[in-house]
Amino acid sequence: MMRQMTQVRPGPIRGTLRTTQGKLRKQLLETHPPTLDKNSSTHSVALQDPFSHKPYLSNWHCLGFAQRFDWTKPTELNIGDIPLVVWKNGTDVLVAPNVCKHLGSTLHEGAIDEEGCLVCPYHGLKHGREHAIGKTMMHQGKLYWTPDTTLHATPPSIPNINAKGFVHSFLEFDMDASLEDCAMNTMDVNHPGWVHHGTIGFGNRGGPTDVIHRELSDRSVSLQFKYNANRVVSATKGKGRSTKNFHFYELPCFTWSVVTFGQDRLLYIGADFLPLSRHKTRWFVTVVHNYYTNPIQKKAVEMAARLILSQDQQQMGRQSKYDDMRKLVSSKHHLPFEEAVDWIRNKIGHYYLYPVAADLAPYMGEH
Repeated sequence: MMRQMTQVRPGPIRGTLRTTQGKLRKQLLETHPPTLDKNSSTHSVALQDPFSHKPYLSNWHCLGFAQRFDWTKPTELNIGDIPLVVWKNGTDVLVAPNVCKHLGSTLHEGAIDEEGCLVCPYHGLKHGREHAIGKTMMHQGKLYWTPDTTLHATPPSIPNINAKGFVHSFLEFDMDASLEDCAMNTMDVNHPGWVHHGTIGFGNRGGPTDVIHRELSDRSVSLQFKYNANRVVSATKGKGRSTKNFHFYELPCFTWSVVTFGQDRLLYIGADFLPLSRHKTRWFVTVVHNYYTNPIQKKAVEMAARLILSQDQQQMGRQSKYDDMRKLVSSKHHLPFEEAVDWIRNKIGHYYLYPVAADLAPYMGEH
């Protein structure tokens, strides 16, 4: 049931997994205390209970666009400080820690044998299905993984991606900012007038009008508003400068928005966020629209999206990496229409804590 923005309320507690994960984090911090320097963050050891709703890993995580994986060899990637390796065993995509169970070699330079096992390059030890963790799913052109085999929900979806008359493109950006900063940026209606202002961009200093924020559920929020795009962008879209806009965010790491030009021209931008480090986040972006649909026009829209996202990329790089100072200084001043930003700031800690190796232990069983 949709509701106007209300006071944040605590949600249900996931008991055993939360307790186990909390103990592992405590043990890890006792043996490996955080380093306090300008490139280090104490954000992951905040005193609040980060798992009062559900652990971050117990969600679907976008690992990349399916068409960009080379399934003839394993692929290395990481979620925060959790190193993973991905490979294909027949028709199944498997994910495991990128550490050999023998003497700790990385596995991504190993070979995949005729049985679909990943062979360690150090001593030839085989890693098969029994060594994989969790489950994977191909969804809307992306590969998703969760270590939580009890998760029955499907990954989040972007509307109309496969609808008649719509085309789509995939873009990938690495932002030099935390996942939290990226999340708040997506629901911030005030930054386009500054970050996206100018010839290449859509922003204007007039700001949005008719802004409505809604808390859709305990983990999702939306906002809708009207906006006058600058003259250059509106000229390419036709049918006037005024646009209708709807933005949606689902904790911890998925968002989509739609801009309506006139009555029937729709542009969707969807993104999954993957933390690569404390201050670097990969955006897997899907652009969906039902205008300019021939190959040349589609490429032009993709290029425009790249330019606008590069402006976000520049601003994310400006975000301070001095976390302790930000705690002292930031969020002391508020602009109009920031209810959704405040909602994310207040709630994201219940669903997201920067992932470390100990977070994966409850899912590993006898691995």
